Amino acid sequence: MIESLTRAMVQSGAGWVLWVLFALSFASIAIALERAWVFRSARGDLELLVRELRKLLHKDDLRRARQLLASGRSVEQRVVSAGLAESELGAGAAEEAMSAAMGLERARLEKRLLFLGTIGNNAPFIGLLGTVIGIVGAFEELGRPQAMSNAPSNSIRAVYGTLAGSL
Repeated sequence: MIESLTRAMVQSGAGWVLWVLFALSFASIAIALERAWVFRSARGDLELLVRELRKLLHKDDLRRARQLLASGRSVEQRVVSAGLAESELGAGAAEEAMSAAMGLERARLEKRLLFLGTIGNNAPFIGLLGTVIGIVGAFEELGRPQAMSNAPSNSIRAVYGTLAGSL
């Protein structure tokens, strides 16, 4: 069984590993750009928000405070909006609503980051697999009867060609 797996690995070559790495690199770059766009769109002017919200809350103008919070897309506005919506039920209800909103926002912001971490941790091993396939192929070339003949230059070219394709 091991011999058949080795033979299949050597015959397939290491080129497919490079294509897998290209595909994973493309997916990683796409996810990183998408996450950068999401993080950038989730930002807001926190100092201005706090100033305006304090003014409105000191005047007990909850309607305009809700409008201010609903007008933005920042994480802070969504979290405070959830707390303000439950404020009539008491401080505990507002705190729970804000905690729940923070959990939802965190999940939204961390979406697909696990994939990036997994790829970042495992990509070197995928590359190493390609190198191992190439080295096994080189040893396979060296073990052939032609390698022992009087024409060493052909066998050396075959071994170097196999190694070059894996690196």
